[in-house]
Amino acid sequence: MNGIYRFFMRIGQPVRVFSRMYQIDNGYANYGNSKVLTNENGLWIGTFYMPQYLEDWHMSSVEGGITGILKVCGFKLKSFEIIEKYVEDVAGDIMQTVKVKVLY
Repeated sequence: MNGIYRFFMRIGQPVRVFSRMYQIDNGYANYGNSKVLTNENGLWIGTFYMPQYLEDWHMSSVEGGITGILKVCGFKLKSFEIIEKYVEDVAGDIMQTVKVKVLY
């Protein structure tokens, strides 16, 4: 990450950056969406909606992205926990919603 992004991430504390998590996630993935449910100092809870077959890949990417954002902002990831999952059939596609809790 070049210097200017690093500078802005340092002044933008995780609460600010995570408030835009849905934009970050939706900018990288065009097959689902995400939603911020709780965004407080030290705690972030959100949901990610995706085809079920992409869950492992997508959630690994999300965890890596969150770890990177925290590191650049000067924080450490304490835990990344999937707290709930729901599956639904949408016109023959198996879609999954994953609810995640992040402590930092």
